[in-house]
Amino acid sequence: MNAPSVGKLDADVRDTDTKANHGGSRHRCPLACIASYVERGYGVFPCLGKRPRYPKGSHPRWAPDPDGPAGLHRAAWDVADVQANWPADPRVVPGLVPPLGAAFLDGDEKHRPGIVKWLLDNYPDFAENGVHYTLNGGVHIPGRVLDGVTLPQTVDPEVGIDTRIGLKGYVIAPPATGYRVVVPLQHVDELRPVPDSLLELLAAKVSGGAVMPAPTRLRASHGTVRLRRYVWSAVQGEHDRVAAAREGSRNQTLHTSAVKLGSLVGAGMLDEADAREALLSGVQAAENPLPDWEARRTIDSGVRYGITHPRQLDKASP
Repeated sequence: MNAPSVGKLDADVRDTDTKANHGGSRHRCPLACIASYVERGYGVFPCLGKRPRYPKGSHPRWAPDPDGPAGLHRAAWDVADVQANWPADPRVVPGLVPPLGAAFLDGDEKHRPGIVKWLLDNYPDFAENGVHYTLNGGVHIPGRVLDGVTLPQTVDPEVGIDTRIGLKGYVIAPPATGYRVVVPLQHVDELRPVPDSLLELLAAKVSGGAVMPAPTRLRASHGTVRLRRYVWSAVQGEHDRVAAAREGSRNQTLHTSAVKLGSLVGAGMLDEADAREALLSGVQAAENPLPDWEARRTIDSGVRYGITHPRQLDKASP
């Protein structure tokens, strides 16, 4: 496996990790490290150990509402946000959130000894997406999951691989103590897809042997890099808007967001299952969320309307 070239920010991560593990630096997460993840399309939020640093209602940026979203649901996706709000607490480490349409595979050496070697030996091309070794000797590898596939969040322990799904899960990342970069993470736009044989292995443990298909196979991989980033930004923005909706406006906000994402589905730029999943995830993260039946009915109505009124996007624009 040939590792991609390592830029200055990756060098910062490695150098800082070394200092942290040997007492050479009290602040193990300089802003350059955090910004490098955001620049590659991943969300970040502060963690302490493996858990979110700030419980609900304890921080004006990361957990402002006692009953609202916190943790990964308040992740930063913008470098300016990180620069303005990342805490100076030297104990804080980055929680890394994959965007919708991506996931981290979490090889758990503790439950399945030898799983790391098996992954790296059998999927060297996939490992070029990036490889982080974990505190317990496991491994985190990101991949795209845009081909109409739904992955489980937790897999049978005997498999030895869990998944951390876009906007629904996170991993702890270097330079947290004990974590290290082996292959730098690629930008999310450049990630190779999770290999079919791995998808079948993971899905078989929860679906009786069949990979679970999404309702359609429209892909957000169409168009230019700038256009794909626009789509991801739109999805994350509508997710956050639904999650922040107050009682009395929840249903209308959800319907409006569903129409907007549905229009991207209709334009062929977003998978319908991804749109519905992002909206439902936003509902579940909201204060006093709508009943599941009501949320699904509203999402269905809005997405269907949006599909019949596709957004006009210039797929050839730079």
